[in-house]
Amino acid sequence: MNMQLHIQKMSKEDIDAVYAIESSVSPTPWSKDNFLKTFDAVYSYSSILKCDTIIFGYVLFLLIEDEVTILNIAVAQEFQSKGYGQMLLTHVHTFARNQKVKTAFLEVNEHNVQAIHFYIKQGYEIYSKRPKYYVNGDDALTMRYFFV
Repeated sequence: MNMQLHIQKMSKEDIDAVYAIESSVSPTPWSKDNFLKTFDAVYSYSSILKCDTIIFGYVLFLLIEDEVTILNIAVAQEFQSKGYGQMLLTHVHTFARNQKVKTAFLEVNEHNVQAIHFYIKQGYEIYSKRPKYYVNGDDALTMRYFFV
């Protein structure tokens, strides 16, 4: 099977598929309304990872001056650990470098060990903690990446 993978700009029509992924992989999922508000926000960028007609990953991020904040990034469970999260993160980093961004930021649930290790492997560092950041009371680790 020849899979034609590509990353493209997210449209509002994609939000149902994105929400289905979010609901299946996150212990504290965003609502559809969160996705719609972020989609429409100034400085917001949203992309999907797609194979033919199937969406199996996405990333939403903000670009403000010389900083990027990754708001949400996920890959459908059955496609995880295959390099697709790396593709989405590389997409953000390439965009950021083209915009002369100096730093990227993100928050990750302190219990999401797989994601924390993934981001550290990509060059991110933990630099602070946000107590009770998530609706379930979990803390978030704030991570940053410096573009050189």
